[in-house]
Amino acid sequence: MKAKSNINNQLELSHAHIHYLKAVHELYEQNGYVRAIDLTNYTGKTKGTISVAIQKLLLKEYIILENNKFIKLTPKGNGLSNRYIGAKKLLTSFFHEILNVPFDIAEEDACRVENHLSKNTIESLVKYMNLKKNNNNKDP
Repeated sequence: MKAKSNINNQLELSHAHIHYLKAVHELYEQNGYVRAIDLTNYTGKTKGTISVAIQKLLLKEYIILENNKFIKLTPKGNGLSNRYIGAKKLLTSFFHEILNVPFDIAEEDACRVENHLSKNTIESLVKYMNLKKNNNNKDP
């Protein structure tokens, strides 16, 4: 059987669950707290959908529910959300700056592929982008 290189498969999270993790991260950064209703409003999903997602993220130990029912990322969840947020920014930059894709399309495309890349591919892209930036910053 072929080994799965996709980090999404390794973590057993769907594309939607990764978006919910990122939403928790972003809402916490904005407000200092996150409730289920905040996720519902932010994502436009139903309360039931968010409830099921929260249960899965709790089960996988990516989030915890505090006594006041606020949702908080665990260190594991924070690390994963940071990885995907960084991957999306990196891909958006690559598509827009290197491939000259309009920014809004680059951002949409980055969102579509961010959780389908292996850690190795992301690391290689980081190296490439850093090399490209370093070469662009050199005086002629």
